[in-house]
Amino acid sequence: MTIRVDFHIHTLSTESKDDGFEFSLNWLKKYTQTLKMDAIAITNHNAFDLRQFNQISDALDCIVLPGVELSLANGHVNLVFDNTENNKNC
Repeated sequence: MTIRVDFHIHTLSTESKDDGFEFSLNWLKKYTQTLKMDAIAITNHNAFDLRQFNQISDALDCIVLPGVELSLANGHVNLVFDNTENNKNC
């Protein structure tokens, strides 16, 4: 059995990282439906927007996980969490 997951979805534009990026919920819906995604993780650069996360979770038919792309001195790491209230209210 294959499970389709994308652990690296950006929804916020971050200065010097992805300037000019504009999030489209319609594009994300089409992306997840076309590729038949089972789950995605919202992993913006050093930020988590609970309101937007909830909007995306409500709109999609797949599992949406909270996360963050944490900047480090020499790179970055994606942190993904279970979709529980404790993990969304940091």
